[in-house]
Amino acid sequence: MKRIIFLSIFFSLLPLSQAQAQKSEAVYNKLSESYTLNADGSSVYNQRKELTLNTIRSFDSMYGETFIVYDPQWQSVQINEALPSYAADAPDHNRLKELVVTHTGTEIGAKIVLDYTVRTKAGYPAAGEFLRVMDDRSPVSEYSVSYASPSEPYYEQTVAADVRPVRNGNKLTFTFRNIAELYPEPNVAMSEVPYVYFSAKPEEERVAKIMDMISSVASDKANLKGVASPDEYISKEIALKDIPFSVVPALRPLSRVQMTAYATRAERAALRIALDGGEPVLAFEKGRPASILTLKDVLTDKDEADAWTY
Repeated sequence: MKRIIFLSIFFSLLPLSQAQAQKSEAVYNKLSESYTLNADGSSVYNQRKELTLNTIRSFDSMYGETFIVYDPQWQSVQINEALPSYAADAPDHNRLKELVVTHTGTEIGAKIVLDYTVRTKAGYPAAGEFLRVMDDRSPVSEYSVSYASPSEPYYEQTVAADVRPVRNGNKLTFTFRNIAELYPEPNVAMSEVPYVYFSAKPEEERVAKIMDMISSVASDKANLKGVASPDEYISKEIALKDIPFSVVPALRPLSRVQMTAYATRAERAALRIALDGGEPVLAFEKGRPASILTLKDVLTDKDEADAWTY
């Protein structure tokens, strides 16, 4: 039986009227994104933004750089490269790159214009999944997003209930205007933060795919070293690396996990299942679609109760 947990995650959000009363550090004049899933399984993502800077803080500590995380094993994009901090001391994930785009010549009233494309090869486990959470601290005057796939797309959006997509075959395009910025305020659920989500598959298929990935790795016990106390071994001998599943949506063979002495959350659950039995339990962000992009943790039915401590 497939079991799912939705984790409560809290975010900061001001009522629109109060947010409007604040002076905006910057304003997105236009923000557009497009995602195309091709018939061969490859995909193309493009983002273009026009951001006007209103204060010194906006270019001194908020928007002086843009960071783009990608996996060159699957994806191609160019510009200056650095290793994401969460991949440090994780040798099998050192191929990850974080592109750093430095915006020079910025001053009050300047406009940043950035247009980049990420091309992904066929076979990427997260292919067909797109999620944009509108959690920026600058308002967006106009945001457009389009998604195209070989089959009828599935979508959800909570940005504006009265906005419907424009359809052109299997391509959907939303256009939103005057999206308010967010400001810190405690005890507001993540489910209240607007988002747009697209997928080429319904939820049941998305969940089944993740479960199959984990179960397949857990069932492959080739060269796996047995241990007397799996829980103690995993907690003391296998370091946890919080590399987002959305960034590296794949699991290494468990023999490799043991050899490198570290694991992602999904690999840790697969290792526990292989050593001690049980079934995977998927924990997704509360208020979000069940997706490889919203997967926060993977547990087992033996430690499911621990999920509620997050």
